[in-house]
Amino acid sequence: MAAKSGGDAKAEMARRTSNRSRRDGGPGWKPMGTRKGSMVPRDYLCNDGGPPRWFCPLVKKREEKTRPLMLFLPGLDGTGQMIAPQAENLADQFEVWAMAVPQDSKANFQELVDMAVDTVRKEAEGSPPERPVYLVGDSFGAVVAIEVAYRLPKHVQRLVLVNPATSASRTPWTQWGGLFPLLPSEVYEALPYAIAPVLANPLRVAETLSGETLSPFDAANALVEMLALAPALTELFPQDVLKHRLQVLNEGVEMAEPHIRELKQRVLVVAADEDRLLPSVEEGERLRRKLRTARVEKVQGASHALLAEKRVNLMRIIEKASFYIEQRGLTSPSRDPKGPRGLKQLTVDMPTEAERRQALEGGVDNLRRLTSPIYLSTTPEGNVVKGLRGIPDKRPLLFVGNHTLWALDMGMMIEHFLSERKMLLRGLAHPALFAQSGPESGGVSNVFSQFGAVQVSGRNLHRLLEAEEAVLLFPGGVREALKGRGEEYKLFWPQNAEFVRMAAKFDATIIPFAAVGGDEIFEILLDSKDVLNLPIIGDSLRERIKNLPNARSAAMSRQEENFASPLIAPRVPPRFYFLYGKPVDMSDVDPNDKGACDRIYMNIQTEIYRSFDYLLSKRKTDPYADLAPRLVYEAPSQFKQQAPTFSL
Repeated sequence: MAAKSGGDAKAEMARRTSNRSRRDGGPGWKPMGTRKGSMVPRDYLCNDGGPPRWFCPLVKKREEKTRPLMLFLPGLDGTGQMIAPQAENLADQFEVWAMAVPQDSKANFQELVDMAVDTVRKEAEGSPPERPVYLVGDSFGAVVAIEVAYRLPKHVQRLVLVNPATSASRTPWTQWGGLFPLLPSEVYEALPYAIAPVLANPLRVAETLSGETLSPFDAANALVEMLALAPALTELFPQDVLKHRLQVLNEGVEMAEPHIRELKQRVLVVAADEDRLLPSVEEGERLRRKLRTARVEKVQGASHALLAEKRVNLMRIIEKASFYIEQRGLTSPSRDPKGPRGLKQLTVDMPTEAERRQALEGGVDNLRRLTSPIYLSTTPEGNVVKGLRGIPDKRPLLFVGNHTLWALDMGMMIEHFLSERKMLLRGLAHPALFAQSGPESGGVSNVFSQFGAVQVSGRNLHRLLEAEEAVLLFPGGVREALKGRGEEYKLFWPQNAEFVRMAAKFDATIIPFAAVGGDEIFEILLDSKDVLNLPIIGDSLRERIKNLPNARSAAMSRQEENFASPLIAPRVPPRFYFLYGKPVDMSDVDPNDKGACDRIYMNIQTEIYRSFDYLLSKRKTDPYADLAPRLVYEAPSQFKQQAPTFSL
């Protein structure tokens, strides 16, 4: 029989995989254990000449597509049965599928990824866009999960990586493992007695199999029984199978590694602190540094096969990390039938309460305590009111205002909108903030992306307004954020009124705002230009910043962007004030009327200067404008009760 071409083989794999799907009677879940006369559960090996396939470890009678979808990607064993001890706990919250790779399958890494990608895309696009899709990868499966998530950033929302084998290339097992298939058969058959304790904690696995905590006497008997089962490893991994799968692992690690820092999804790394096969805890920390949006949960006393241990409850780990969401909260109310999962291209998930708390634990919360910010807004009738109730609900919204020194107040503002209005301001951030800073860093791009920011550009502003988002724009950019001495509360906006025309095109409402306090939190000792003129230091700084990208062309700006920071010294923090001005409804403005757009552009700047004057004047009547009285008032309540401010 002639060999099939690559395309024919892939089509055949897809056809047979579909025929073996969970819906069409594929293999179902059976309790972990062995069949009489067999050292390994042969049903799990699926040696039928077929391709990899999916099965459901446990079926719960509940309407389909109402729970998040969880797809489990197995380790090198390929059986998918490692998730079985966890299935009962997971099934109430997830619809769980598991991949099974037959022992005789010769699928390479790319083919495994393709299969998973096809399944994820089909199931995600057949589900409501609010339904989350989780990938759970165990060891080698974590490598597959990373590559699938990289290829499907809009279809996969969350990754759970259990003892990820992304560290395999940095361990001695990759060198030693390559020698195992070359050993004489008699020596190879004896290997399981040495390797089994490395893969799993025998007592923990024995407890899982027996379903109860063992007494010392029973534990000793269980150890004897498990030693008798050790040769099952050679039945699971014949020498030719092990050789092939180690090759697939090496392919996967090499392919996935450069894509790790590009992941946009939330990631939870579950690491066993007694993993003797892989340095899982260290790898978890490495991934956390690269991804920034990742978090690590360490499982005390667990081994590499932690999912097989009775004391490990994956659902509890997910809940403890606040990583479970039943439905996605989406930033845009708009839909696009042609977009991924029916969504607009730039639509993202709202940050969860846990993610907001995590962000607050750092500088945002400390700055908020020191500055006790006051938020005021203006109704369409022109009345200034406390809080954000003057902000209209109608979308899209475009917020434009001044950058304070170093833009330290931006995080507080975004968090306050989330808290009071459940609205995520989609920031248009400078491209330099998304630049990668080194091989071990994910930059700050993932942090910004987690809170909805995208690179500032006319195209992205167009797409966000089209999607009816709430957009945050600082037209003054870097020049305004790195202002010099005597430039407090001055705007450095470009001559081009492009954002006004864009707002008119999409009938948006523009909200001009003024922020006061941030320009006074530091004393400027040397301007940016003075710093660049310093001997040695200036030359070094020019070299570091010369390749940073610009946000706008010189034709659109009054002057070139200067990324050199002024030399500053801290001051006693003043109180911060935000005033959101009267909404400017652009629905009746012709975007092609240049004169009208230019007049609105100038009026917006005038409104912001008027707001500066209002806040600076009113601040003089605030009894808690200074830090000391604020701390006396707010500290006893642990900053839960805010000091009052001036009357309106």
